Amino acid sequence: MPISRAANNILGLSYYHLLGGQVCSQENVEGWFRAAGYGNLKRINLRKVPGNSLMIGELTTPEKELNN
Repeated sequence: MPISRAANNILGLSYYHLLGGQVCSQENVEGWFRAAGYGNLKRINLRKVPGNSLMIGELTTPEKELNN
């Protein structure tokens, strides 16, 4: 939807300028998850907040390897 995409872009710009945050691409977030040892990634679109989503994953690296 062009309207929700435009609203999401404005929201991202507001976060960036007003709160010092930023909106990240799905590819960047997936890379961070994988670098931290997570796999089986899923993106869940938030129905009540069009244009926004939640990324979840499962820890695939054994815990003992993460502690070394």
